[in-house]
Amino acid sequence: MIIPVRCFTCGSLIGNKWEIYLEEVKKINEDVELSEEDKINKTIDLFENKLKLKRYCCRMILTCTVDMTEIII
Repeated sequence: MIIPVRCFTCGSLIGNKWEIYLEEVKKINEDVELSEEDKINKTIDLFENKLKLKRYCCRMILTCTVDMTEIII
C-alpha cells in the first residue's frame, strides 16, 4: 500500500505528516527510560500537538499504514 495522501473517511490531508510520524515514533520507541505507558502517552501527545490530528480516523490511517514499497523492493 502506498502512503495515503488523504484520510479515507474525512478527507483531511495526512500525507505530509508521514515522515514526521515515523521519525517521532522511532525516537519514542528507542528511549529505554520510558515505560510502556509513557510511550503510549507520548504517542498520543505526538498526534495531538505536533501532527495536529484530532480525529480518530486520521490517527488510524497513520498507525495502520504499512509502506509496502520497502517490502516489495
